[in-house]
Amino acid sequence: MLQRLLPLVLALAGTLPEILNRLHAEVRTAFANTPFRERLETLGSEPVGNSPAEFKQFVSAEIRKYAEIVRLAKIQPE
Repeated sequence: MLQRLLPLVLALAGTLPEILNRLHAEVRTAFANTPFRERLETLGSEPVGNSPAEFKQFVSAEIRKYAEIVRLAKIQPE
């Protein structure tokens, strides 16, 4: 199974929207830097710069996907 490298910037629940928006803007600025972007790509990353709402949707979809894989494989915690 091929996995992606996900460079993440996370914040605590309840972080003010102004702070989240600033972090998002700074990440997008960093991803616009060609040498930085190319370096991430050589490491197997796909720099996207999703908004906080888009990232939340992505994480929710990943949780659903892997929960189904765990269920179908009958994986149990030890």
